[in-house]
Amino acid sequence: GNEEEDNEGSYRIVVLGERNSGVPWMLQQLNRCYPNTEVTNVLQRSGEWFQDKTLYHPPSSNDHNNNHHHPKQTIAIALFFNPYDWVNSMRINPIHMPSHTNITDWETFVNKPWEDSNNPDEEKILEDILQQQQQSQNNNNTNTTNTHVCQFNFSVNEVVPCTPSTSYDPTYPVYELGRRGHGRGKPYGTIVDMRRD
Repeated sequence: GNEEEDNEGSYRIVVLGERNSGVPWMLQQLNRCYPNTEVTNVLQRSGEWFQDKTLYHPPSSNDHNNNHHHPKQTIAIALFFNPYDWVNSMRINPIHMPSHTNITDWETFVNKPWEDSNNPDEEKILEDILQQQQQSQNNNNTNTTNTHVCQFNFSVNEVVPCTPSTSYDPTYPVYELGRRGHGRGKPYGTIVDMRRD
């Protein structure tokens, strides 16, 4: 083969994008164009969710199992809609947002709190998990220091509901929590607030 085909296996293409942004279509197109290249939507977790740099652990030069392994270069492609069209697509197709289904009025949808209103005990459950983790850390129990225990490898202060199982059923709730500052670990006020982060 030519040099371009030989180089295709030395890198991977990762497509990241918000829900309803066209990631599945883009994956299909890139797979057709680059059949000898790994094309995926997973970086640290599936590409429609917030990515977390704390989950990335590049191979160490001291790793004896990988001393001849050269990690693939990654080409990341990010897909975005303008905010208005994206919010409207989320209203029409509320993937992993059961508290936001069947809302036909745009203004009602965009102002609805970004939380799983179907589980009123979620805040208490999260408080209990965080308290248990804090106690484990205080007791130097290293077996429970991994905080990425929720679906899609989220931490307890990053998503509700926090369940250890992952479901790709679009009616299964996955509501990301605040990522920065005073809002960290708290529900976003609205879907627009979440998108801003």
